[in-house]
Amino acid sequence: MVNTGLPSRDCNTCRRRRVKCDLRRPGCYRCEKIGQECTGYRDLENRGLVFRVHTPSSYVARKQRKACERSSVTSEEQSNANQNHSLEALDSNWAEQGYPEERLSDLYRMFRSSPWSPSPSRQLLESWDIHIIPLIVSQFSFPRPGGGRVYGSLEFFPHLLQHVETDSVLYLACHAVGYAYLANKSRTSGTALSHQSLYGKALYALRLALRDTELQKRDSTLLAVWLLCFYELVKEDIEDSKVGPVNYDIHSKALVGLLRLRGRQQFRSKTGCQVFQLAYHTIQINSIQTRCDPPSEAPQWFAHIQASDSVTNVNFIPLFSLCDDAVRISSTARALVEKTALEDMFFGATFVVEASKDLESKIQDHFGQIVTLPSMNSAAEFIVANDHINIHNLRIRNYVDACFLRLHYSVLELLFHTAKFQSHSIDHLEEITALRDLTIFQTQARSERILSTLPIFLKEPSHQTEEEKGTCISNWADALRLLWQVRLIAASPFVLERQKMAAKSALSKIGHEIGLMQALGSYYLTLTAYISL
Repeated sequence: MVNTGLPSRDCNTCRRRRVKCDLRRPGCYRCEKIGQECTGYRDLENRGLVFRVHTPSSYVARKQRKACERSSVTSEEQSNANQNHSLEALDSNWAEQGYPEERLSDLYRMFRSSPWSPSPSRQLLESWDIHIIPLIVSQFSFPRPGGGRVYGSLEFFPHLLQHVETDSVLYLACHAVGYAYLANKSRTSGTALSHQSLYGKALYALRLALRDTELQKRDSTLLAVWLLCFYELVKEDIEDSKVGPVNYDIHSKALVGLLRLRGRQQFRSKTGCQVFQLAYHTIQINSIQTRCDPPSEAPQWFAHIQASDSVTNVNFIPLFSLCDDAVRISSTARALVEKTALEDMFFGATFVVEASKDLESKIQDHFGQIVTLPSMNSAAEFIVANDHINIHNLRIRNYVDACFLRLHYSVLELLFHTAKFQSHSIDHLEEITALRDLTIFQTQARSERILSTLPIFLKEPSHQTEEEKGTCISNWADALRLLWQVRLIAASPFVLERQKMAAKSALSKIGHEIGLMQALGSYYLTLTAYISL
């Protein structure tokens, strides 16, 4: 029978052997199973949308190629583009709603002045627009063994995305994320400029929504700003990887402003509480990484959720509250380090250490069984026994361990800084050294526990079922949870070398295979200014 459809998507070896290929990149599982080298998918390069083998070497080559293409644009073309897309300054009410006006004005103008090109010259048979929202939903859910999908705390996602309008900020934010992901995975020309265009349009739609007193308080607006945060992690930043996603911090602070605007009314519905949980999770992670104090209204928000009749499961409230305490202790440690002329640094350091111990006791009281879950080789058997519950518990344990990792770094920074003062007695110096060694040991132990879960959440072959063979990672949700946790390990000067290498390998997989390109950045936080090991 004549094949009148598209060419087979199987690898060259499987096509030659006339067997079904699992399409895994860079080499398929079937070739690996028979001990034969997979020759790749080169025959597919002439199709309308071609997915490339995204490896560290190809990523660097792509960065160099894009830099050359950018430099080839003449100054006259840049001038015309800027003139055609000139924009007046943003309104002052942006700053009142959480956006710093001077930063967002530059951000918005940058995207409006960029030379947005039309869609690729080679047209696809079907527009990708109708597939973007299903792509977003599928990447934030898990397949159920018996059929269907599990959304967990993101069950509001399909509901809010079901009836979005094409000119709404939520619709444009979804498409910016979707096309940024396609730009990472395809060679189709113009895809990168397409998602930049959509990002700029989403910012403009957000500007209009924040002018409307009703739209600015909607769940869909809060979700859209969260997606703009996520966009900053997906997009490929080739300008300066050492700076990091600065705009991620801007949008995270905007989430705080929107939560303040929404007030107590946001907790009257189940969806409002769930969107709050998603937004505050991002806010807290940003606070942990930057060591900035959490929002002062957070205790009131937590109290409103606990008093609400819309949510029955409020187990995340103690987790958020206790992790906020970790951020505050870390912020106190940083403040002590900045007071370089303080002579009684020893007493400040011991106070921070004791506060850390008290916090760990509180977490043990609330999450005793969770924080003592097995690790290493026994974790795989433990997951199989109670799949859904224990995977959720492992995520909680990873979150707690990562918060303490950041706190340990701040404590160690303070201890190293305190040891520099010559006025300490020998007993004090010995106690500082003992506390420092103990904290380093705890850092390595927590790092090991986080790393022991990577084969499960990154879906390595030894932990995959037959249905999962060929997949690389569960979904964006797991990758998003692991990104900042593993980055802390990769940035630590205190972990073992094998732990650091395992963390960097996981970040490479998160960047190249799942498409969170900011995992490849080199802007890790370090303490080298205070440490001489």
